[in-house]
Amino acid sequence: METAVGAAGLPAVLDLPAGPVRGGMVVLHGSHAGQRSHFLYAHLARLLPPAGIAVLRYDRRPRVDGHDVPLADQAEDASAAVTELRRHVGAVPVGLWGFSQGAWAAALTATRCPVDFLVLVGCSGVSPARQMRYGTAEQLRRNGYGPAEVAELIRLRALAEDYLRGDVPRAVAQAAIDAAARCQWFPLAFLPEELPATPGTWTDMD
Repeated sequence: METAVGAAGLPAVLDLPAGPVRGGMVVLHGSHAGQRSHFLYAHLARLLPPAGIAVLRYDRRPRVDGHDVPLADQAEDASAAVTELRRHVGAVPVGLWGFSQGAWAAALTATRCPVDFLVLVGCSGVSPARQMRYGTAEQLRRNGYGPAEVAELIRLRALAEDYLRGDVPRAVAQAAIDAAARCQWFPLAFLPEELPATPGTWTDMD
């Protein structure tokens, strides 16, 4: 059935079991998989209702100026989704399924909204900044780069992060980006060639 989530009226689909409802689950999004139609979420909607589990999936808020939706906003929407799901399923266990970035959002939601369980896929136990440092270094290793290039990548990402925190002048960090942009490995660094004009744009980095 079609429904909506939160004050923003985010489009949602609720898939209910044909028989008694044994539980319910809200699906939370990966950073680049924000539509309720994403194949992972559709798979859950096919798999779980026959086992008595209701599945609510919804479209994530759109990005603003290309920036990620802050985790606090994602948690607010997830809490509203839990409320909407409980309205339809009653007093059964209700939890959150979070994929990648959605795992962070699920954990944050659980500190604000009572849920009965979490299912976290591709979950990181560290901050987004630390996860990106680790993940991009691993990308370099898997693409045949050695310790020197990995060390340079980690130094570059740390410098860019310090600028985003407001601890390093933009000119210093941008000069390092400009130099690294000529390296073959730079596309694997997942950094923009042009840093934002002001720090503070990555609100959830730490």
